[in-house]
Amino acid sequence: MSETVAIGILSAATALLAVIVERVFEERQKCSEEKRWYADYFLGRKIDAIASLYSELIDWQYAVHLYGHVSLATLEEYKKQVQTREVSFRRAMVMAKVYLDEESEKTIRNVFAVFCEASQAIWFSLPDEEIPNIKKANYDDDVKRIEWARFYDTYNKASECLGRLLNPDMLEKLRFTKVKDNKNIKRVEVFKRQRD
Repeated sequence: MSETVAIGILSAATALLAVIVERVFEERQKCSEEKRWYADYFLGRKIDAIASLYSELIDWQYAVHLYGHVSLATLEEYKKQVQTREVSFRRAMVMAKVYLDEESEKTIRNVFAVFCEASQAIWFSLPDEEIPNIKKANYDDDVKRIEWARFYDTYNKASECLGRLLNPDMLEKLRFTKVKDNKNIKRVEVFKRQRD
């Protein structure tokens, strides 16, 4: 009987130990999944903000390129075709600012300043009757023309900067960090297949 009791106690202790180990493992798994969810959530927001900034940069560049070569006829056209792009870029820049490092922020602020100057030059190209309170002769010719080399140089630098921040290779490296169980491996493989 004492052997049967010892086996029963040993079986109960083993079962209790298995339950405790399982609970600890589940708790760690839960914490790990919560951390991954928060990381995925905030990484997604970061990518969305930077992608939006990049999209607005392209839109504004296109508008300045087009209307810097083809004069607009009215102030309303200017507001619709050029000024709205500036406002959209400014909003995207504010939203993405929290995700930019110091060097990236400086690059984006620089492209913003150059694009504002280009937009101003387009505004100065409007017919005099569209901006009657402005005496164009009082302004320096540098304000009234677009420095295309500087414009494209800052655009290319900003594009490269944002491209680096949106680089899929960096995202793939993040996805492969600390992959431990089959569930996460499947998620990584699905992500990789979707990207390809």
